[in-house]
Amino acid sequence: MLELARKVQVARFVYVSSVEVYEGLGSQGETLTEGTPLHPRQLYNATKYASELITHRCGEAHGFEAAVARLG
Repeated sequence: MLELARKVQVARFVYVSSVEVYEGLGSQGETLTEGTPLHPRQLYNATKYASELITHRCGEAHGFEAAVARLG
């Protein structure tokens, strides 16, 4: 999808991720933000986080705004 976004020169790309990237963080009631350090270990969680990073990098490299939504 990112390659297609690049080819058609979209202005904005939204990647739908998951709150699973937090992998247990916040279970003690602490507040989670976009700046919370992430260290996912399970495969699904790690690939969702890696996809977020790839999405942001592609947007930077190809001149479109990239946004990530972490759905729960």
